[in-house]
Amino acid sequence: MDFYRLFRSPQFYISIASVFLIYMVSSLQSVGSLSVFDLFYFIKFFSLIIVLFACSSFAYANSLLEDWEHGFYQSAVLRGSLKAYVYAKSACCFCAAVLSIIMGTMCFVFVQSLRIPLADPEEAYGMMRIVREQEAEVFGCFLQKQWMPVYFLLSSMVIGFLAGILALAAMWLSLVAKNRMFAMCMPIAAYYILVNCIKDDMLSINGMYFFSGNLLSDPLLSFGCTVFVTACGVSIFMVLIYRRMRRMVRGVKR
Repeated sequence: MDFYRLFRSPQFYISIASVFLIYMVSSLQSVGSLSVFDLFYFIKFFSLIIVLFACSSFAYANSLLEDWEHGFYQSAVLRGSLKAYVYAKSACCFCAAVLSIIMGTMCFVFVQSLRIPLADPEEAYGMMRIVREQEAEVFGCFLQKQWMPVYFLLSSMVIGFLAGILALAAMWLSLVAKNRMFAMCMPIAAYYILVNCIKDDMLSINGMYFFSGNLLSDPLLSFGCTVFVTACGVSIFMVLIYRRMRRMVRGVKR
């Protein structure tokens, strides 16, 4: 039912369109790129790209607060349990953010591929040769012409992992403050704080998520580290959201 609500919600499609527009606007700063790969690579250096997290959070991060404000949570809890209800909402919030990033990115890749190639055919001036030679990315094995769509899909999925964690953080803080604006403001602020506070290269947010960095000198191990960090972040915020919601429900009963 949560996924049915998600795919029927205009916010989800607005979120996808917003991600696409952020990429398109950012691409104007790198009009000299010879391939979609170069364009995608350089866009991630631009400051406007952090707005992606606000766009992806918009898809579903306010769903619990909306249910609370309208009393819809009561019927869901009566039919099942509060824990199952909150965890289902949280899982859907995470998936909505990931899907928004993936679908918005793939739309951008498709549109840009109509005017420039996915990869520089000669690899003489672009970044692809450098990235492949230095083994700087986990998904470097997909940097081949026939595998480029898979590369963009996996890279956007990893960015979506970070967007999903930030969306859950926004969901939790929106319940704490009972303010829907946290769904838009919190992801950008949280990303900025994380990037500036974490100085360790092994835990670099940009290196791990934005550039899919080969941080452990082993692609599979590096990707596993990213998945593990993501799972820890998701688990922590799901527990925080459940505890906050339980406290709110108990307050109503009293």
